[in-house]
Amino acid sequence: MQDWFHVLHYGQLSPRAEVLLRIVYGSLLLWQLILTLPIARYFFVSQTHRGYLEPKAWRDRIFTKQATPILMTIWIACALSLISGHAVLLAALVNVVLARYFFVHTRWQGLLRGMGAPGHMNYWFACLIACLAICEQFDAHGILRATTVTLFRLDFAGIMFAAGVYKITAGYARNEGVETCLVNPWWSHFPNFWRRFQSNFLLYRILNHFAYGIEIVSAIGYLSPLTAPYAGLLLGGSFFLIGRMIRLSGLADMVASTALLFVWPGDVVDTALMHLPIPTMHLVPMNAPLIAVPLALLMTVYCAALIPAYIGMGLNFYGKRRLTPRLQQALDWWSRTFGLILWRVFTTDVMNFYITIETIDDDNTRRPLDSRRRAQRTLLRYPHVGEAVCLTTVFTTLKYYPQNHTMFSDRLLNYARSLDVPNTHRLIFTYTAIERRNHRFIFTNVAEFIVDCRQRTITERSLSNAFSIRSGAQRSPVKAGTVPGSYSPAPTLPSVQ
Repeated sequence: MQDWFHVLHYGQLSPRAEVLLRIVYGSLLLWQLILTLPIARYFFVSQTHRGYLEPKAWRDRIFTKQATPILMTIWIACALSLISGHAVLLAALVNVVLARYFFVHTRWQGLLRGMGAPGHMNYWFACLIACLAICEQFDAHGILRATTVTLFRLDFAGIMFAAGVYKITAGYARNEGVETCLVNPWWSHFPNFWRRFQSNFLLYRILNHFAYGIEIVSAIGYLSPLTAPYAGLLLGGSFFLIGRMIRLSGLADMVASTALLFVWPGDVVDTALMHLPIPTMHLVPMNAPLIAVPLALLMTVYCAALIPAYIGMGLNFYGKRRLTPRLQQALDWWSRTFGLILWRVFTTDVMNFYITIETIDDDNTRRPLDSRRRAQRTLLRYPHVGEAVCLTTVFTTLKYYPQNHTMFSDRLLNYARSLDVPNTHRLIFTYTAIERRNHRFIFTNVAEFIVDCRQRTITERSLSNAFSIRSGAQRSPVKAGTVPGSYSPAPTLPSVQ
C-alpha cells in the first residue's frame, strides 16, 4: 500500500498546470499548422501526386492535393478545440490519430520522415493530451490519471537522458556540436552573425557543455517530486532560448512547455500559476472501470518496458550489436509501434552540411534556386523546418546506408519531382560541407548531383576530396544500418567511420 501511495503522489499534477498545458499545446499546434498550410500539398500528399508519402493504391486515392484543405481544416479545428476547451476529448483523439499517422506510421514511408524531432514531439504531446482528456471524462478514482502522469514523466525523462548521452558520445563534450548548427544556414536563424566568431569561441564551449549537461541533470531531476519542478524550469528555459536561435518550428517551445507537466499541486510553480487567469475544469469524471483499468494496465506495461527497450536500442546503436533474431524483431516492432527513438536532435551528421539547388534550363544556363528568395514565390516552402528535415535526410541516406545507392537515388528523384520546375530543366543539388580548421569554419562545395527528372537519371560529380559525403562525422556514433526504422547495424558491410 505504501508503494502505491508513492506512485499516486508522483502521479499528481496541478489542475491549473494541466489546463495551461492543453492550451499551450493547442496554441503551438495551431501555429505549426499555420506554418504548414502553404506546403501541406507536399507533406501530406502521395508521391504519385508529387508529394512526400510513398505511393500505395489507397493512399494515392486519399492523400491528394485536392484533399489537403479538408485534412488541414480538420486538424486546425482540433487545435482550436484544445485551446478553447470545447469538445476536448474528440479533438484530442482526432489529433492523436493524425499525428500518429503522419509523424510515426509514415516516418519510414516517405521523404518527410515524420518531420523528424518536431514531428515526434508533436505526437508525444498529442498522446499526453489525449490521455489526460480520457482521464477527465472517465477516471473517477484518479488511478488512470496518476498512471498517465507517471508514465509521461518517466518517458520524457528517458527521452532527455538518451538525448544527453548521445550528445556526449557525438562530440559535444569535446566542444564539437552546437556551433556547427548555429552557422548552418538551413538551421540557424542568424548564421551570418555566428560565423563572425572562431569555432573555439568561449560561448560555443559553454553551449556545448550546457546542451548535454542540462538534459542529463534535468532527466535525473524529473525522478523526484522535490526536484522535478526546478528541473522542468531548467530544461524549459534552455529550450526556449534554443528556439530563438535555431529554426525548429515549434519543437523547442513544445519541449519548453513540458515544464508544466512537472508541476505538483501546491508547489512553487503552482502557486505562481494562481495569479494567471487560467480556466478551471468543471467536468465530473464518470466511473468507467472498463475504460480506466485496461488503459492503466497497458500504460504500466509500456512503462515497465521502457528500460529494456532503451537498453536494446543502446546495444544496437552504441554497441553495434544485433540482438537475437526474435528479440531484435520484437524490439524493432515495439519501437516502431510506439514511436520510441533515441533522440538525436542537433546530430552532427545532420548539421555539418547543407544543400543548395540550381536549375539548368533549355539554354544550359544555371540559375540558383535560392531557398530564402524562392520561399516568397513558393508560399514559404523552404523556411519550414519540415522541408529542412526532408532535404537533409535525403542526403544523410548516403551516410547511413552507403551500400544502398538505390534508396538514395529513389529519394532524390522523388524529391526533385516535387519541385515546381519544367520537365525540360535539370536540377543541380550542391552538397556544401561545414568543417572546422584552425579555429575557423570552412564551407566547401564537395559534390554536385545533376538530376534529370525526365530521364530519371542522377549524375554525381565530385568537387573536393577533403570531405566524405558517405561517412559520418569523425566523432559520430552513427554507423551503417540495415533498414530504416531500426538501430540494428549492418551485419557484414563495413561501418561508416
